[in-house]
Order: sequence, then structure tokens, then C-alpha cells
Amino acid sequence: MQILVVDDDPELRQWVALNLEAAGHTVVQCETGLQAVDAVQADRPDVVLLDVLMPGMDGCQTARAIRKVCAEPYLPILFLTVVSEPERLVQCLEIGDGFVNKPVDMRVLEAKLAAFDRWARMANRLRHQNRKLQAWRARMEQEVAVCRHILRQALAGNRESLPGIRALHSETSTLNGDILLMHERPDGGAWVLLGDFTGYGLSAMVAALPVYHRFFEMAREGHDLAGAVRDINRLLHEVLPAQMFLAATLAEVSADRSQVRLWCGGLPDGKVIGKGGDVRYYVNSTHPPLGILPDERFVSEPVTVPLGEGDRLFLYTEALTESPCNGAPLGEAGLHALLAPEGDALERVRERWAQGSEDTAAPGVSRWWKFGVARSRLSAGNWPGRQCPLRAARTSRESA
Repeated sequence: MQILVVDDDPELRQWVALNLEAAGHTVVQCETGLQAVDAVQADRPDVVLLDVLMPGMDGCQTARAIRKVCAEPYLPILFLTVVSEPERLVQCLEIGDGFVNKPVDMRVLEAKLAAFDRWARMANRLRHQNRKLQAWRARMEQEVAVCRHILRQALAGNRESLPGIRALHSETSTLNGDILLMHERPDGGAWVLLGDFTGYGLSAMVAALPVYHRFFEMAREGHDLAGAVRDINRLLHEVLPAQMFLAATLAEVSADRSQVRLWCGGLPDGKVIGKGGDVRYYVNSTHPPLGILPDERFVSEPVTVPLGEGDRLFLYTEALTESPCNGAPLGEAGLHALLAPEGDALERVRERWAQGSEDTAAPGVSRWWKFGVARSRLSAGNWPGRQCPLRAARTSRESA
């Protein structure tokens, strides 16, 4: 270690220096506080041994001056003192890192220097690790920026909204592998894909890229929904590792918005909401997520959901009901409370999402959700229950 010894007593200073050099240290000697400040600036030591009682600039004043010119990395200062008053010792510890009583016991001094050396080694390791983390973070930020650019290009064909269809989602959720895709069909209808990949981050985002391309291509070409679902499942089953899959709902909305064909696999059940805000029916998620089953075992047939005048079909991911709001998840009951009143359910859910995003603001912990609402314009008559797997919402009388 390189040690700066500062003391106005030349005999004590020389004796301490000789003993430290005999122990293998490099020693620089100073007689005054001003000399010590200049020496620290000229050649930074590993430790400063500083007399408390010196003429002119005393030890505490010198220590403060050294701290100003040598803030980082931290420089240990050890006081040499004959002072015994508690107030003065406390003052030394407030600006320095300890003290050794005079006459100096070299065994005690060496033990304290060894402790400082351990601290210095640990601090160096921490600085090195911090530099590595900063470099890693810079690389990750660069990769995320590249991913955002790729996503913007991949989603260039996506529609933020379509007639009769409204949606709410977040770019951050897209980076985490969540999907909300919409595109019109040649017949005037529309396709919607709402999905949630297992996992988060770049792996989930990369897994989603081929789905974007295939979805937009088949929507533009007017493919049948069942064939599109089967094609996407086959693609994911071939390319994804065993632990990854896509929980998804694919919807084909008719041109007049009076009917929706749905394939539901792994996401929460869809909700058909009546004019008054009541949930009329639950459209069950009856299939496993995409990418799990091989083609020969996969069932791709959608169900048909007719919508009456004023009906809305509400689709969402689990993050909506699971993300905290005021310290607790929203849950199905909380979601029903947002949907039930008349008025703009989308705006109520948007406001709730804003609260939830504040509750989950810690880096890497945030949960995001999104949803689509298809609004009916035409009357479609009574609900043909045999057409789809559904659960009728129980009335208050039935529940009593």
C-alpha cells in the first residue's frame, strides 16, 4: 500500500514511516496540512495517516480539504491522536475512518491498515462489477432500441383501430411478447389476434415476429380463420422450444359487425356485454395455447358468436386482472365492476390501467395488458347457444 503520513512531529513521523516501510509499504511524509493536500493531488495514496493536533491547518480541516480534492474513489483517513475527549473523537470519526492513539502501537496500526486494504479490494471489485453492469446495460439499451425499430417495421401493417373495434395496449407489452394485431380483410371484415407469449423480453419478442408476418399476409389474402389458426400453430410448434407457447384468441369480425368467429386458446374467457353493461355470456377458452400440439392433434375450428344491437365482445389478457391496483389485483369482480355501468367501458379500463402501471413501476416488474371491443351495429336475433361453448351469466335471481 502507498501511505501518506502527516504529522508535525518529525521523530514520530520518521519512526512510523520506517516501521511501515519495513512491513512492505511505500510511504510519503508531510509535515503540514497544506503539504498533505498537495501530496494527495500529486500522487493519490491508498491511506492517509493524519495527526489531529497540528499548527495552522489541523487534522480535521486537512481531512475535509482532502475529501474535496479526492472524492472518488473513497480515500480512507486514519487519525493519529492523543485526544481522549469524546466530542473530539466523534468529530474525527465523522470526517475520517478511525483513529490510533499515540504512542502508536504498530500492531494496532497494521491491523487497521489490513482492514482498509480489505475494504479497498472489495471496493475495487464493486467498481469493476459496476463498470461491467453499466456496459451490459448500454448494450441492452442498444439492443432494445434495435428491437423497437424492428417491431415498428414488423407492425407497419397493424391497425390501431378499425370501424366497430377499439383497442388498448402498450409498446412495452409488445416488447414483452404480448400481441395485439388487427387488419382488415378483403370482404370488409377484420381479423384480430390477441396473445401472450410465455416468458418476457427479447426471446418472446423474437418468437412473435414470424406470427406478425403470417397474420398480416393471411388477413390481406382473405384466408379462412380455421386455416390461419392451424398455420400459425404449425409454425410455432416447429420453431419454438418446448417451454414456449402463445396463449391467444383469434377473432374474425364480419363486415357488418353482427358476428364474430372466435378461436380461444389459453387466454381468459371472452365476455359478451349487453346494452346495460351486464355480462350476458362468457365465451369459454376451450383450446390449449398455440405451439403446444402437433398438427395432427390440433383443432382449429372457430366458434360463432352473434352480437345483438348494442352488444360488445370484450377480450383481454390475464395481466388486466392480475396486475396490482392500490396494492391488490383487480380480479374478475373488479373487472366486472368496470364493465357493468353504462358509458365508455374502455375509458374506465384505461384509467384503471394507468393506476395499475403506477403500482408496478419497478424496472423489470411492470405488467401490461390490452383488449379489444367489437361493437354491434345490427340486430342478430336470439343467441343460439348450441353454436359455441359458452356459459350464460347468472342473473341476480338465479344467484340468490
